[in-house]
Amino acid sequence: MTLYEITENITEEPEEAVTIKEASKRLNRTVGSLYGAAAEGRLINGRYYLRAADRTLSRNKDRNLLLEYDLVRQRLLKKGRG
Repeated sequence: MTLYEITENITEEPEEAVTIKEASKRLNRTVGSLYGAAAEGRLINGRYYLRAADRTLSRNKDRNLLLEYDLVRQRLLKKGRG
């Protein structure tokens, strides 16, 4: 699941991240239109920007990243003990 940030200015720091369904309710837009606006950086309702903020890792899709994380984690744990 991807979390999104809603801002009025593209450089503004958002207060929180929301799911696409929550953004749909807040902005009174369809989920499909929000996916497109977020991907293309278009204004929503002439006022808001929606950008992807965080994405949940997938065990299958992100296997290499997860393996690298685990390797580094194990090395750090060994250094801490020694």
